[in-house]
Formats: sequence, C-alpha cells, structure tokens
Amino acid sequence: NRVGGFSKEADKKETHIVKADGSAISSFTNVREVEPGDAIIVPPKAEEKIRALPTIRDVVQTIGSALLGIAALAALGL
Repeated sequence: NRVGGFSKEADKKETHIVKADGSAISSFTNVREVEPGDAIIVPPKAEEKIRALPTIRDVVQTIGSALLGIAALAALGL
C-alpha cells in the first residue's frame, strides 16, 4: 500500500484521475473508487507569480531616469 497523502508541493485543487480507458475525471472528490489501471495525477504547485509592485517600481524608476537624462540634455541645448 503506497498511500501517503499529499506532499507539501502538491497542488491539491488540480488533482485528477486518468481512468484506465483514457477518460479523465477533473475533480478527485467525485471519485468513489480507484480501479486497477487508473492514474492519480497530482501536479506540483505553480511557481510563485511575479510580484507586480517591484516590477512596476523598477520600470517607473528606469523611465524616470531616462526622462531626467533627456531633460538635462535639452537644458544644455544638446
């Protein structure tokens, strides 16, 4: 018996079963019995999404620096 539950990395919400006949059941909670030949698929959690705030901050900072440089060149008449 290899029953052990979910690992920390498991994405429990995405668990599904591929039946021996090739059909798929997307909700593991609807399964009453796992039959021989069925495969239980438990994907890992997705990587953390890119945090938007630091990215936006970096973009704004870069644009600000570029505009400051352009303004300085314009003030010098170049």
